[in-house]
Amino acid sequence: MSKQSALTRRTKRPLLGLALLLACWTPGWAEEIRLVTGEFAPYSGENLPNGGMTTELVSGIFDRLGYSVSVAYLPWKRGYQGTRDGKFSATFPYSFNSERASEMLYSAPLRSSPVYLFVHVEAPLSKAAPENLQGLRLCTALG
Repeated sequence: MSKQSALTRRTKRPLLGLALLLACWTPGWAEEIRLVTGEFAPYSGENLPNGGMTTELVSGIFDRLGYSVSVAYLPWKRGYQGTRDGKFSATFPYSFNSERASEMLYSAPLRSSPVYLFVHVEAPLSKAAPENLQGLRLCTALG
């Protein structure tokens, strides 16, 4: 047997084993990313174009990274609980709060928007300083 054929045989066996291993191996990133969100137009919604602007953004990011994505639309409490229970990979869009942060990992913000207070032009409130807001009511979305 020549040196060339022994070297070729020794090289081919490990390469064949590596090829078989790679052929049978399914990387973790090949699994489907199961997302859940709720109705929050224009950001997410089952009947919105592309599921809403945030749904389109999140799905597009995963798609560009090579992940297969499915999006379920559920009432907020059920979607959140399903994520906690591991039925879904992630949920969105949620604003940060310490209670959720104790249970979930947050990504970097997908978008941010300033909060403005609107008051009637004749209202005695001239500045939104905390001392000027004492005793007043503020209506805002939960979460």
